[in-house]
Parts: sequence; C-alpha cells; structure tokens
Amino acid sequence: MKKTMILGTLIIRVVFMSSPLHAADIAPLGFVLEKTTYLEALKAQPALKDIGVNKFSQGKMLNADGEHWSLKGLNNVTLIFNKNDRLTAVLMNLNKSRFDALLSHLSEKYQSTYKNIPFVGNKQVTFLHDGIEIDVVAPHLSFEMSVTYGTAAFNSAYRSLTRKEAETRRLQEGSLL
Repeated sequence: MKKTMILGTLIIRVVFMSSPLHAADIAPLGFVLEKTTYLEALKAQPALKDIGVNKFSQGKMLNADGEHWSLKGLNNVTLIFNKNDRLTAVLMNLNKSRFDALLSHLSEKYQSTYKNIPFVGNKQVTFLHDGIEIDVVAPHLSFEMSVTYGTAAFNSAYRSLTRKEAETRRLQEGSLL
C-alpha cells in the first residue's frame, strides 16, 4: 500500500514537472505564445490557412473559422508569427454575449491592469501576465467582441507603427487645408 502511494506521488510529480507547459506559459486555444512555430500550428489545426504577412511583426499569419475549436461563441481566429516563425499574437472574435463568462475565466488566471465596464457603452479589460498583454474589447453597438493575446514585442511594434500612421494621416490632412 505504501509503495503504491509513493509510486503514485512520484508519477504525478514526474508528469507535472515534465509537462511542456509551465505556469508562465500562456496558450490560447493550445498555442503557446513565443514558443509555438508556424509549422506546429498548421500541424495542430489543419483548418488554418495562410493569409499573408503581418505588417507589425513582419511574420506570417494564419486564420480559421472558430468552428474548429470547442470554445463556445468563437467566430474567427488569427495567429500572428514573428520573423522567426514564433507565435507573437492571437486574435479571436467571439459573440459579445460571452463577455461575462470570458471575463470570469480570464480573471481567475490573470491580474487585470485596466478595466472599463460601463452599464451601457464600450467595454474593455486588459490583463498583463509575464509580458503578455490580453485585451478584451466589446464595442457597444456590435454583436462581436475581440480578444487579443500579444507579446511585448508585438504590442510595441503595433503601437509604434499605429502612432506613425496616425501622424502621417494628420500631416496629409493638414497639407490639404
């Protein structure tokens, strides 16, 4: 009896210690950010289709309808990779009716850094965990919400390029007046 108990405890420890996912790994839909490669994602979900190169990460992108995963209300998934073919962002569109349930699940796992949930209006919650930012945005007059998981490198490139594009548009508009 005692040998069986010790052996069982040993097996449990070996399984958890040798698991490829660690507590710090963030793996939306089973794809580990900063670790999953382009080819691993294609192998794991054959429904994913190449949709070109992302302007923020300069890496490839894959996309599929949400029906290929068991997440209720998932409409669409886009995986964005960096130049080294490592997953750098996951974009998901879901039915907005899932906002409260999704928020509950994410709040159990991660600490929120920003929360704006008015009774009426746009809802947004941001979580940050080990350099990964998770943004949940539910526009007021939409039936869909977006959930974005992004690495620090992706978010930095996104913000930088978005700022530059906005400044370029502002200067172009000013030159027309």
